[in-house]
Order: sequence, then structure tokens, then C-alpha cells
Amino acid sequence: MTTTANWFEVDRHGLAKLLDRAGRARVVMELVSNALDTDAKRIDVTLEPVPNLPYANLTVEDDDPNGFADLGHAFTLFAESTRKGDAEKRGRFNLGEKLALAICKSATIQTTTGAVVFNDDGRQVLRGRKHARDRGSSFSATVMLDRARMAEAIDLLRQVIPPEGVNLVVNGMSVTAPDRVLSFPVERLDTEVADEEGALKRTQRNTNIVLYRQRHGETTMLYEMGIPVVELDGDDKWHIDVQQKIPLNMDRDNAQPAFLRKVRAAVLNAAHHLLRPEDASATWIAEATTAPEIEGAAYKHAMELQHTNKSVMFDPSDQEANKIAVAQGYRLIYGSQLTDGQRSNRKRFPDVLRPSGQVTPSPKPYSTDPTAEPAEFMPNSEASSAMRWCADHAYMIANELLGKELTVRWNVSSTNFIAAFHKRDTTLDFAVKKLGRAWFDRAASPDGLYKLHALLIHELAHNFVDDHLSSDFHEACCDLGARLARLALRHPNAFEVAL
Repeated sequence: MTTTANWFEVDRHGLAKLLDRAGRARVVMELVSNALDTDAKRIDVTLEPVPNLPYANLTVEDDDPNGFADLGHAFTLFAESTRKGDAEKRGRFNLGEKLALAICKSATIQTTTGAVVFNDDGRQVLRGRKHARDRGSSFSATVMLDRARMAEAIDLLRQVIPPEGVNLVVNGMSVTAPDRVLSFPVERLDTEVADEEGALKRTQRNTNIVLYRQRHGETTMLYEMGIPVVELDGDDKWHIDVQQKIPLNMDRDNAQPAFLRKVRAAVLNAAHHLLRPEDASATWIAEATTAPEIEGAAYKHAMELQHTNKSVMFDPSDQEANKIAVAQGYRLIYGSQLTDGQRSNRKRFPDVLRPSGQVTPSPKPYSTDPTAEPAEFMPNSEASSAMRWCADHAYMIANELLGKELTVRWNVSSTNFIAAFHKRDTTLDFAVKKLGRAWFDRAASPDGLYKLHALLIHELAHNFVDDHLSSDFHEACCDLGARLARLALRHPNAFEVAL
């Protein structure tokens, strides 16, 4: 019976097929990512085609003073990584070299502790000074990359944002960072670190995000400490570089939607002042404004960009206010135009996209403010004879046209209305100060009676409709006017003034 310490083996060719899902070009990026986690100041990458074959010669070399701490990590998949406990290191599972080896025809890894050669004969470990480098490590191999995949890998490598003080050279050309836009702190952003037992755990920590301007022809990317990991699909304005480990899938090419939403909210919070009207329709802005992490100033600016700064929310409780808003040039926004998250954030920031009833309220005779001074009313005994006649005439017309008993009150406060009808208790208030007593003298005369009738038609129409600007209110006024004319024809004596 044969016993081995290994529980299972990895089929290199099967792993290579799995890598095609994420893209073989990204495997080369893993090697560079590992080198960036060292103290290297220069990293040289050479990737050139093998003539007449779908292969490429690849070399990744760095000048890290230490090299591999453990030569066995060159060929041990999922060995305990010295970097996974550090959220500001890119490595997690000692995957880089092993993924690369899966697509290699042959390879040699050389470091400060020796070398490992991989070829058709298997794996050979070479230890001792004659096989070791004085500093740094190199990975040289013939990899199974056709011309298209090789071009893709080179393009991806040139999107890397090297840390300050590190020179990344790809095929003899230094990779330069795009223009930096802004750097800002973010609190409690999701990341991964190892716990005391070495297992990777999801946690949150404070970090920084750096925004970079995309260069001509570039697709905006989510970066993990300078490594492009996720192609952004929300018309994002800038590259977003998170300065700690990003919780990624196994292929390290996608982040969770909730994480992206939180990152985009952080970007909008920090950089909303840099947005322009042409950015308004971007999906990433709409997504950021749904996040609970969005701040008031950023939410306000984004909403004003998307809906203009002269917009109000449709107010179902004040239909007339909606029409007044439109008449005054406001854009009316309906609740269905906002996402659930945006509506939730509106409640947090009530001064953003206020309802039309607050911005362009319909005329209200009395304040709803409980601290407002109460209205003053004059007893009927103090009313003039003309005022009392107008009240009696109003009683008669309301009874005939509405079939209701009317109550008349004399408001002697300062008001912004001349009369107000309350359909709940069929009460009509005359604003005595606003109208003036002379108005009643005129209205209680044969030549001025039409003024009282015009006022009554308008006010009694509110028995049916509140909205002055609706067609229903117009129809109610017309109907009452026609009924009043019929009443005058049938009972002309009721319209004679006898003072």
C-alpha cells in the first residue's frame, strides 16, 4: 500500500481550461501583482511571441531585496500567504505563479533562495548560491498565449497604476499612471484579512480611494491598489482605485454589487462638485444616490443634475400646487421616476426635491401652523345693514344652488384672501379688512350685485372642487352660474335689493 501526504492533486491542464473563464491575459497580471506586494522598486515584464506558434515568451523580474521567503511557495497552491493578513497587500492564496504555471509549456522561477525548473520532465528544485539571485525574483516561461491573448495581456499591464517610487516596465516602456483627480478617506469599507487561524474573513476598515482620469480609449475600471480588477459598467467618470483588498470572486474579476454601490456613494460624496450637467444620466450616479451612505450635499447635487435645480416632486395632496409649479417653470418629478433607494434618501434629506405643495402651494385661506395667531371674527350684530343683506342673499343662493344651510362669518383679521368657503361645515368667511366695508355697500346695490354673485359663484364652486386650475373647477363655476341665471329668471323678486 502506498501512502502520500497529499490529499489531492491539481490537473494543470484542467486548471488552464478554468483560467479561460477569467482570461489567460489576467494570469500575467497575477505575477505583476505579486511583485508589487514586495519591496521592489523596479519590475520588468517582457512578453513576446514565439515565431510560428501560439505561444509567447514571458519574463517577469523584480529587484526586491528579499525574494521568495519560502521557495516551496513557488509550486504549492493555496499555501499560507504572508500577505493575506495585510489588507494593504494584494496577495491572498499564493495563486500568482501557480496560475501562470498552468498555462506554461516550460518555466523557471529563480529567487534569492534558489530556483525551480518546470519542464516535460516535471519539477526540479535547485538550491544553493549558484542557483540563487543576489536580489529579487524572476519568472521566465513559454506560455500558451496566442497573439490576441498576448495583446490583451500587454494592454492590461499598461493599465496598471504603479505605486509611487515603483518603475513598472512592459516590453521596454515604463507604465505611467493616469492623471490623479482626487484622493479621499472612506470609513468602514469592506475588505478581507486573515484571522488568528489564518482564514480569510470579511471585515471593514478605514482606507483611501484615489480617482484617476481615464485616458483616451480606456474603459473605466475598479482598481485594487493599482491593479485593474473590474470593468465598470455604469458610465463611471473616473477610474476608482481602492487602497486595500477588495472582496472579489475566485477569479478576482468581479466585486459584489453592494460593495460597488458603497464605493460609488463614497466617490459621489467626495467628488460631486466635479460633476457637470453632461454627467447627469450616468448609471453610477443613479446607483450612488440609492446608497444609505450617500451624504446630503452629494445627493442634492446629483438630484439637481438629473432633474435640474428647478424641480419639485409631484404632490398628490395639492393638485393645484403641481399646476402652479409647472406654470412657474418648474419641472415636475413623479415618485415613479426615483428608485426605492432614492425615495428613502429623500426622506433623509427633506430639503432636496421638495414637494410642490411646499414650493408653490395653492392659496390657503388659513395657516396650518399651530403657532400662528388665530383669526378674529366680528359678531353679526356689528355688521352693517349692507353686510347683513349680502349674508342673507348668500344664504338664499347657497340653499337654492347647493341645497345646504350656509353659515356666514366676518373675518376682521389681516388676510391674503377676500373670501373663503369651507365645504366641511358649509361656512363662508368674508374678509372684511381685505374687501372694505364700502365693497358691501356697492355689492348690496342694483349696479353692484354682480360683484357679490361673482364672489359667490367662485366660493360655492369649492363645494365640489378645491383646485382652482382644474377643468372641474371651471365646470363647477359654469354650472353654478347657469343655475344662478335660472334662479333669477324664475324668482326675480329674490334679486331685488331692499335697503
